[in-house]
Amino acid sequence: MLMNNPEWPINQNENERVDISIIEDTIKKILPINEIKDIFGDRTYLIGGAIRDLIIGKNIQTSDFDLMTRMPLEQIIENFDKKGYKKSTIGKFNEKEYSMKEGVGVINTMINGREIQIGIKGESTIEDLIQSGDINLNCCAFDLGSDKIINENYFDEIQKKELKFCNPTSALDNPMIIISALKQISRLPDLIIPLETDSIIRKSIPSVIEYFCNNKDRKHKLIQILGNINSAQALEYFDEYDKRYIFDELKTKKDRLKISDSYTSVSAPNLSEENKDKLSLLIAEKLGKRFVKDKLFNSKISSVIYKLDENGNPLSCCLMDGERMYLATAINTDEMVKIVSNLCKYNYNIWTTIDLSHKQLIKLSQKTGLTEVIDKKVIEKILTNYNPSYKDKLIVEEKGGCTVFSKKDSDDPPQVLLRS
Repeated sequence: MLMNNPEWPINQNENERVDISIIEDTIKKILPINEIKDIFGDRTYLIGGAIRDLIIGKNIQTSDFDLMTRMPLEQIIENFDKKGYKKSTIGKFNEKEYSMKEGVGVINTMINGREIQIGIKGESTIEDLIQSGDINLNCCAFDLGSDKIINENYFDEIQKKELKFCNPTSALDNPMIIISALKQISRLPDLIIPLETDSIIRKSIPSVIEYFCNNKDRKHKLIQILGNINSAQALEYFDEYDKRYIFDELKTKKDRLKISDSYTSVSAPNLSEENKDKLSLLIAEKLGKRFVKDKLFNSKISSVIYKLDENGNPLSCCLMDGERMYLATAINTDEMVKIVSNLCKYNYNIWTTIDLSHKQLIKLSQKTGLTEVIDKKVIEKILTNYNPSYKDKLIVEEKGGCTVFSKKDSDDPPQVLLRS
């Protein structure tokens, strides 16, 4: 999370617990509650990933908001009309416009720059709606009428990073609920998977494979468990089965990361030779003796993020291996902080490793949205998932006031691992 940002709790320690009242107060600051209630009524609830990410300290600057309301559709449309909203003809999020997903009871709109998705749930109780949800990490609910989180047990489970199904019986019968669980496993290496949850996932894998074999038009849903910081653990559930038919032709590494309009993000093969030469000069200048030409734009690099000035000269760049920041440099410290901050803001996981000897660089990285990983088990999981050759050769220890790792029989200096 970015430092000193008023939009979410400051939580530098990955093991620190945040009080529920802090999350409630933060939601009230960032959610346009009055404007939402004017259209959708008091019986409206915020659910989904935004609450989860606030609780675990993730960046939610670019998150959309998922809500549920009991207000009838006719009344909602009437309220939109009163507020000057028009029905969109292009189905995108725009101020003073709304769109509806036909047949699924979901409205998309934008309020005060925030993308809002709201489901119309009639008179069902919030408890019944939550029970019909997928996983606990997505179903913590904030009541806009009372300004309170109403299911504190889910809040506590999210704090502990425990993954549970809202309705275990439904999960066994619904492959998409299993995919929802696997998505979170692939994104959160410190997630705790209770025995019951693990058992349900394992029992469901054959039906998940069968579902996607029979519904190839839905294979794109599998992308959300691929290319993430902890995808290897999610994919281990499929290891004893023939999974080629469902993962064929799906990319296992992100080759173009999200970024703001101020920067350019391209897959490495699409970087022009002209810009490659410009960025190479910048990198060589800044790295000096540490510059190794053979390691630049090698086969590991999948995407390149960079910024040019008005004359086409490079200001900064990051070379990425999936979600791992392989190399970052800029003309000055300010530009370095800006480009890494932008990556952390627009992507769920960004991670990198830095030599322990580069204390100033480690300190600088913590101003960008990267936090030192201190949990030894998480460090081991991230590194062995990324590179299986680390297995049984990884040394994780305390040194120089940091938790560092090194590899047996390697001359590489101890490294610190940081992630967003």
